[in-house]
Amino acid sequence: MAAFCGWFEANLRAAPEALASSMAAGLAATPGPLTVVAMPQLGLVVAGAQAWRAVDGLITVAVDGEPGFADAAVSRIARSEGPARAIGAAYERVGVEFPRMLRGAYAVILIDLAKGVAVAAVDRMGIRPLCFARGADASLVFGSTAAAVAQHPAVGARISRQALFDYTYVHVIPAPRTVFANVSKLRLSEQLVCARSGITLSQHWQPRFGADGAQRRENLAAELKSRLTAAVDRAVDNGPVGSFLSGGLDSSSVTGMAAATGRLAHAYTIGFKQEGYDESAFARLAAKHFKADLKLYYLSPEDVAGSIRTVAAGYDEPFGNSSAVPVLFCARNARADGVSTMLAGDGGDELFGGNERYLKQKLFDYYSMLPAILRRGAIDPVAALGRRAPGVGPLWKLYRYVTQAREPAGARAAELFDQLKGMQPSTIFQPELIREIDAGLPARELQATFDSAPADSNLDRMLYLDWKITLADNDLRKVNRMCELNGVRVRYPMLDDDVVDLSTRVPPGMKIRGRKLRDFYKRSFADFLPREIIFKRKHGFGLPFGEWLKTEPVLRELTYPALQRLKARGIYRAECIDTLVTTHRDGHASYYGGMVWALLMLELWLDEHRISL
Repeated sequence: MAAFCGWFEANLRAAPEALASSMAAGLAATPGPLTVVAMPQLGLVVAGAQAWRAVDGLITVAVDGEPGFADAAVSRIARSEGPARAIGAAYERVGVEFPRMLRGAYAVILIDLAKGVAVAAVDRMGIRPLCFARGADASLVFGSTAAAVAQHPAVGARISRQALFDYTYVHVIPAPRTVFANVSKLRLSEQLVCARSGITLSQHWQPRFGADGAQRRENLAAELKSRLTAAVDRAVDNGPVGSFLSGGLDSSSVTGMAAATGRLAHAYTIGFKQEGYDESAFARLAAKHFKADLKLYYLSPEDVAGSIRTVAAGYDEPFGNSSAVPVLFCARNARADGVSTMLAGDGGDELFGGNERYLKQKLFDYYSMLPAILRRGAIDPVAALGRRAPGVGPLWKLYRYVTQAREPAGARAAELFDQLKGMQPSTIFQPELIREIDAGLPARELQATFDSAPADSNLDRMLYLDWKITLADNDLRKVNRMCELNGVRVRYPMLDDDVVDLSTRVPPGMKIRGRKLRDFYKRSFADFLPREIIFKRKHGFGLPFGEWLKTEPVLRELTYPALQRLKARGIYRAECIDTLVTTHRDGHASYYGGMVWALLMLELWLDEHRISL
């Protein structure tokens, strides 16, 4: 819906006007008129975003998103003159620390020519993206998309082999890297300061896990409901709006609260005529409970085949989450109904402990709680016997448990995101690519994020890791872009600053009680949500691509030739792709279908963007 790009003291090789036009082409066809400032020292292209320049032209601001402000006086300026002018006022008050005054969803660039300083920042949860490249002499090239930054001649669009490995490892390209070798992404709550002395990166906000851990559950529950209700009310604004409704905890909560305002036009969901995937019954249940008008669309294999290239080309980097397709159709249907703003429920699981992997990590924590004398004197010797019969019997399971429990918690957390499942890179990738990459880097970075979390419990550390890898790098990018392709704005009430802050005050043992995921949230909303939804198994908008690929010619005719073309790219071993196709046909369709989808998206992205390696 909105984007910007530009440069600051960059080493130009083209006329400023021509360069601005070239970079604008990399904004992924963002709709709306362009506003252009083009001069040798400063360039700014704004497509639908808010912008402001001081009267003397020395301070320039562009902001994508809908920022709020902690300071009342600055908030008044935002209401009267717009958020970009308010950011300028915040900078005049506190200098480069102004991102600490911002709230909500945003990406911002501020350039002060008089002081030779540029400041870029993204919001606390990384909802809005911002990419950058370091140029010569501490110069900066920036943009809402990696492709826009790569258009600058001082940067270039050379593909990063490390990013291709990262993509295969986790099916997205996590920040700070992008698919382009010289372009980086800001991580959630990160700010960049470019000055004559160089470029520095820092976090302008950190959560405070456990700050009020002694507070009573009932009080926290009442506060959560109050804060989420207020967040939904702010997101609905003047309405009417639509909502994504999968029938899970979060989408049902947001839809129910939006319906209560009287400003919800429709709720949108996707159905599948495929056993084990259709969750539309829960969406219908929630819609009936809250008296919301539900628009249900049954997605077909033909729909998927007809939209695959749209999805692949729509992202500025390869993106391997297949649930982008259902999101695309929900947003498309909303736009056809005249709905221009959608509410999404993303974030609840990562705030309040709703993913199955949290229970797995909790199980390993039990081992470290045992007395050392019991571990060394009894459990470890018995577990060691399991090595003699790999894969067989309870002793082998005990051996595997103890082996994993001895690993650092951060290393175990990183393994949960490994889509290669321990396979050796030499069996997957071409030797030329292996020589250019660090195969251990993605796992080390995931572990570093886990270890750096400002938390005392492994659960909160895992949540913090998920904020980055599952939300900012994956789910939010998925929903944002599919909505943008249809000219629809999306808001995330669950990720409202007040809700996030409260989530950090809920003790880990309250978030997950025993083996009960999201126990605090479920008990808090027991009188609001239908009982069937509170106790349903988490699913979401998962796409049955793996199953359909086995049975539907329209998908096979698209997928298999694309994978054949991918063999010639010099990324993967040909026999690895052949084995993947065979294993998918003969084995677990859903499990192997995820990797097939990721490789298909990579090939189509390279093809649609006319990129040669």
